[in-house]
Amino acid sequence: MSQVLTCEHIEPMLSGFLDNELSQSESQRVALHVKQCEKCAALLAEMKTMQNDLQAIAKQDQGHTQAEIDALDQLLNDTPSRWLGTIAWSLVVMGGLIVSGFFVYELGLTLWQDTTQPLWLRGAIAALYVGFAGLFIMVLRQRLKSLKTDKYRKVKL
Repeated sequence: MSQVLTCEHIEPMLSGFLDNELSQSESQRVALHVKQCEKCAALLAEMKTMQNDLQAIAKQDQGHTQAEIDALDQLLNDTPSRWLGTIAWSLVVMGGLIVSGFFVYELGLTLWQDTTQPLWLRGAIAALYVGFAGLFIMVLRQRLKSLKTDKYRKVKL
């Protein structure tokens, strides 16, 4: 099943081809097309040049000595700073959850007890609250589960 792809189909795939992100069959189709098409070959060469230039810029020294980089790294990653940051963010999140939970509870309680509102509306609001709570628990569970297996957690940028 040989499928000839036009420049229109190949051009969006060139970046993936350059980064080795395509499947083997897609890479073969792109390579075959680039050998036959001067326009796409020129575009690929331009993209490769741009990629090399960006890599060179990223590797350039930004004017900081290694001692300065190490001192900053030590300051940001020492144990007291990490613990203080963790505690502070935990308090902010807990406080936000308590305050927002209180407002949601009060609003829900007021609407549920308001007998002038139709029963279907009160039931829909209850379903909405339960649904949001379920979504929150699902996302929290996924985040905690992925935290254990996150292979990029200790990557330094």
